[in-house]
Amino acid sequence: HTRCSRDWSSDVCSSDLDFFTEEYSLNYLIHHDPKPYVALMDGVVMGGGMGIAQAGPQARLRIVTERTKMAMPEVGIGLFPDVGGGHFLSRATGKLGTYLGVTGAIIGAADAIYADLADVFVPSSELPALHALIAEAKGDLREAVRSFAAPFYAQADPSNSSLAASRDAIERHFSADTVPAIMASLAGDAGEFASIALETMKKKSPLMMCVTLSQLRRAATLDIADCLRMERNMVRRCFEHGEVIEGVRALAIDKDHSPRWNPATLEEVSAT
Repeated sequence: HTRCSRDWSSDVCSSDLDFFTEEYSLNYLIHHDPKPYVALMDGVVMGGGMGIAQAGPQARLRIVTERTKMAMPEVGIGLFPDVGGGHFLSRATGKLGTYLGVTGAIIGAADAIYADLADVFVPSSELPALHALIAEAKGDLREAVRSFAAPFYAQADPSNSSLAASRDAIERHFSADTVPAIMASLAGDAGEFASIALETMKKKSPLMMCVTLSQLRRAATLDIADCLRMERNMVRRCFEHGEVIEGVRALAIDKDHSPRWNPATLEEVSAT
């Protein structure tokens, strides 16, 4: 049970710490823990799972398998990529983090390595042997794991990933300064990637796509403490506004998958 670290979020610490403050505190502490930190991302890794997988010191090592399904899908439930998402998405390769944050797209192992959101690929069938290696490793754990994973590189070659294939389009469209400009750019592209991305964005919260883009632009210049502080304040406002409550209702409670976003259109989203 982790209490809040005063040196990053003194403005939100209290005797009645809520779930988000506890969660962000854990992300902060993991990030600054000097111990070797290995994240085995074997399966669904989204939201909070991404927060603890991407947090970590320089000794961090992020492992993916053929079963990895990675995403920060919060814009689909009226939220934004929190748990340090502003920090790690804004530092992903090129504009890939912007694309992943604004669309909530799901990626696999090769894409994760290409975007610098994972380090090595290991088949799930080899995880028992990997666990044994980690338990018995002497010296540089990261080097030992990298050597273990080296024979499997071709199975998740990042140069053959879908993100690599769409990289030029992602850089071109997601470099725009506003969500309407991104969508207009996508609409002018007849390619398959642009069409899929545009249709995906039409289903997300207009407000939270705009919030996410602004978050990622700001987070690029902030350290992890300031990112988490910003996100803690943002999540409070999200619940006050109610967009996330509507998103969760549509997805998980009524399951009608028809959220009534507020504002309902990008044109109604103000700049402030």
